[in-house]
Amino acid sequence: MYKRFGFLMSLLAILFFTLGSQAQIPNGGFEQWTAGNPDGWLTPNVPGFFTPITQSANSHSGSSAARGDVVDFSGFLFPPYMIAGDTAQGFPVSQRYANFSGYYQFSPQGTDAMFAWVIMYKDSIGVGAGYSYLPPATSGYASFDIPIQYISGDVPNNCYIEIFAGDTTGTIGGTAGTFFLVDDLTLSGVSGIDLVLDPAVPAEYTLKQNYPNPFNPSTTIEFSLPAAETVSLIVYNSLGQEVERLVNQQRMATGTYRLTWTAENLPSGAYFYRLITGDKVQSRKMMLMK
Repeated sequence: MYKRFGFLMSLLAILFFTLGSQAQIPNGGFEQWTAGNPDGWLTPNVPGFFTPITQSANSHSGSSAARGDVVDFSGFLFPPYMIAGDTAQGFPVSQRYANFSGYYQFSPQGTDAMFAWVIMYKDSIGVGAGYSYLPPATSGYASFDIPIQYISGDVPNNCYIEIFAGDTTGTIGGTAGTFFLVDDLTLSGVSGIDLVLDPAVPAEYTLKQNYPNPFNPSTTIEFSLPAAETVSLIVYNSLGQEVERLVNQQRMATGTYRLTWTAENLPSGAYFYRLITGDKVQSRKMMLMK
């Protein structure tokens, strides 16, 4: 188990050293359980032998939360961990989410510690990650919010989330009596999109001309929403082929938004960006000159 934990920590380190709205995490509220396991999650549970992950009525909201305990089985200590999704590859996403958040309690023994991390993948290649040590929280639920840092402009199509507690000094397992509770886990926000602080409510749906234009390799795109709307913002090449989804069916509030698009790995030429808000579609042309 310790080797597995070390491998994941190494993967996160690689991602970070390369760095220069809400999504429904499967059963993120832990209300659905089958045969002692939370639906939509992988756990180390082996019914009849050891069950580090159990259902708890001590929830942040709803009727249940997930509890993880370091358990002793035949003299061997097994730490609790949870992986979101039905496979070790995680679960599908279609957005550059900015944060991984939730609520937890943690009561450690010995040198045990608790960690949570998220890795975003595009076709099995890591494009973003977030990681946090979660300090002890023994007097009630505390919140955590982990920013997700991206190393490319790609929109991920898979998300790996894991929560772990156990010994971090090299001893396999942990200390009996260590436990955590987690509940109400979410992915939220859109990475790279800023809400322009303007007290005036936009009068109409507007997609502004990008600037600078021509550009190399980055340009800024701005759009306005007079009402909350589900938004898609898509870039196409001159052949009408989709190049990148900057916003993918994201529910966004009233306001003016600004984002930066980088076309570092694309050839020079004409590109088009299209804003889709409900039944309204607007498009503009931009030029990449290298």
